[in-house]
Amino acid sequence: MALFIDRLIHTLYQYGSPSIVKSTQKPAKHSHHPAKKGHHHKKKGHHHSPRRRDCAHVKLDRVLADRTVCCCLELGPCDLGFAVPPCSVLSGTINVTVLECEPVFCGPHKPVVLNLLLFIEEEFTVTLPDGTKIPLEFAFHRKCTRCIPPVKDECLDPGRIRCQIGSLEKIKSKIKFICADSAFDCHATIAVCLDVVIAVNLVIEEKLYVALCRKHKHEQNLFTRADSGLAAEQVDSAGDADLP
Repeated sequence: MALFIDRLIHTLYQYGSPSIVKSTQKPAKHSHHPAKKGHHHKKKGHHHSPRRRDCAHVKLDRVLADRTVCCCLELGPCDLGFAVPPCSVLSGTINVTVLECEPVFCGPHKPVVLNLLLFIEEEFTVTLPDGTKIPLEFAFHRKCTRCIPPVKDECLDPGRIRCQIGSLEKIKSKIKFICADSAFDCHATIAVCLDVVIAVNLVIEEKLYVALCRKHKHEQNLFTRADSGLAAEQVDSAGDADLP
């Protein structure tokens, strides 16, 4: 009987019985490692090497000095060429334009001389006692020379430095209008004392290489939301302003 059972087991092993093979086989170790390694290689395939940033060649103005100068000008007295009766009134406007600004460097530790050329336009109206209006127009070119402290950077080429007008800070005028009667055989005159305050910058052009970067999508979404919120607030404020 024992001999028969041994032959039966040997036959089953020989022909591969599924029930006995499944129960007797041990699970293979490290069976999932090849799959994991392949998975890791797949992930590495998704990573792209960073692209090189493009650069742009730009020219920018660097401010070396920021100063404010005042030009005091005396205009007149100007003869109108005709008599104006007493109690006449003068009114109008004065416009000033800076046509030229040339810096002159006398030395590394000496003040910088600014040669300014101003164009002055005067538009006046003389109102006579009987209500008659006489328009007057005058135009002048005046030079103004002012000095500012020296530039600290001594290694710069003075030929590359130029003068730049920021704005006209203030225009103050004192007008003296003198009427004249034809009985005295004289003409009316206008005298103007003008103070012009000008903001002047000394700049030099520099060449720089700037890296160009693209904005990320989440940054663009943030800017878009901020702009839409600001537009909504402006609409709401405009609607509230229309309310009685």
